[in-house]
Amino acid sequence: MMIPSRRAFLKMSAAGAPLPVWSGFAQSRGGRRIDASWFRERLAEDVDRNLKTIVTPNGLLGRAGASSSRGAAQTNQGGKRGPTGLGSGSPTSQGRNMFVLSAGYELTKKPEFLQALTKAADFTLNSFLDKQYGGLYAAVDADGKVVDDRKESYGTAAAILGMSRAAELSGQKVYRDGALQIWSDMKKGLRDKYGLFKRETSRDFKVTTPGKNTQNPLMHLFEGLLSLYDATKSKQVFQDAQALADDVIARLLQEKGYIPELYDADWKPIPAGPPGQREPDGSPLDVYNAYSEAAQTGHIELGHLVEWAFFLSRAAERGFPQKYLGTAERLIDFVMKVGFDRATGGFFGYSDYDGKRTQASATTGWQIAEFVKMLMHWAVVRGRQDLWEPFDKSLAAVKQSGSLPGGYHGDGMYVEALRLAAIRA
Repeated sequence: MMIPSRRAFLKMSAAGAPLPVWSGFAQSRGGRRIDASWFRERLAEDVDRNLKTIVTPNGLLGRAGASSSRGAAQTNQGGKRGPTGLGSGSPTSQGRNMFVLSAGYELTKKPEFLQALTKAADFTLNSFLDKQYGGLYAAVDADGKVVDDRKESYGTAAAILGMSRAAELSGQKVYRDGALQIWSDMKKGLRDKYGLFKRETSRDFKVTTPGKNTQNPLMHLFEGLLSLYDATKSKQVFQDAQALADDVIARLLQEKGYIPELYDADWKPIPAGPPGQREPDGSPLDVYNAYSEAAQTGHIELGHLVEWAFFLSRAAERGFPQKYLGTAERLIDFVMKVGFDRATGGFFGYSDYDGKRTQASATTGWQIAEFVKMLMHWAVVRGRQDLWEPFDKSLAAVKQSGSLPGGYHGDGMYVEALRLAAIRA
């Protein structure tokens, strides 16, 4: 039986209407355990705040000059380009903020959200899209002037997600075609000889930027392709998404049940070692991978295992191979042993390949938001009753932390909670 769409769930939730019973979905027991009112209120607060603060008149999303701890696309005075990431003016911030606006529109049906979403989609196609070589510029300013002309996979994946949401909610063909074009350009320019994707290249895609490969863009590309499939129902997109997941599982998943974060050019995991390693060409460690001391060497980013477990299960809901659930459960087993802080309900950020934690646990941040989302999803959709206890403990820790999640990660958690709460057994 197909599970009703997120749009249907949020529409009923926003209206306060009684949520129906979908009998026959045997794995759905537990949806009633989720406090829909709390998640709905938090989502409403966050999307309203974002509508008031991230939307600019021309469609660029995010505060001018803002950047995140993970790095924003920028050029310093010496001309050396910094890493791309979640800062304003990047495809990442644009695409993820479009996701936030889409959540706001689905929840409230306020036309302001859809207007902002479509204006952002227009800006993406008019200013980020490279009309000569294809692909998306790594950064543009508020006037649409190119600040960084590199092409990179992480931001492109986020843009595919945002454009797909705009296409699905607006019903406009131009956004569907735009999202498909961005994906087509990515396949042509950023795919490597292994069928995976380069992290960054020059504008014309001919020169690959030095530095380590990372699984992170692959993971969010899979997310983006799931959304693109929702918007287009394209058999080719379905096949592309399946091929990507199959390649990641076959090449990157390790025997112990984890996916390493960093790789060399041939997708061999970077060995663990002391912080301060240098790049293969002798240059200082690539700053993209130096956002935390714990991440300056071969390591596991535990929050990304959580995200993979969630995305693989959501793929199976859409009709992708059920074998993905077995892979996801291996990741969950590793995370529950290594990532979950049973004493506090917090979540450990990183570990080495032996499962030794290399960073203290936290009850704030994107990782625990993704962890809570994964726990309730697997408890409801996959019947993992053993995950309710850590869900309760971690959610309580989040509520007591004084800093509730927001933005792409936090709103993703709230949206999934409302979807799950509407599944009644």
